[in-house]
Amino acid sequence: MAPAKLDNRLFAIVGGGHAERVEEFEFECWQCWETNYIRGRPKGFWSTTHYELPGEWTCWSCGALNTTPDE
Repeated sequence: MAPAKLDNRLFAIVGGGHAERVEEFEFECWQCWETNYIRGRPKGFWSTTHYELPGEWTCWSCGALNTTPDE
């Protein structure tokens, strides 16, 4: 039986070869309103509602610096 393939959007291989769950979130740029996909991971192994996201990110389209909302 062939091993199952992991969906790249849900899992990422991190140092040491461990699979870690990663989710994508959509945010719109404040300047050009393009949709950006920001990856975050759960804050704990038990959490499905709280994710660690970068505080700032750069828009892929216009290069504007954006901040991630707190909620």
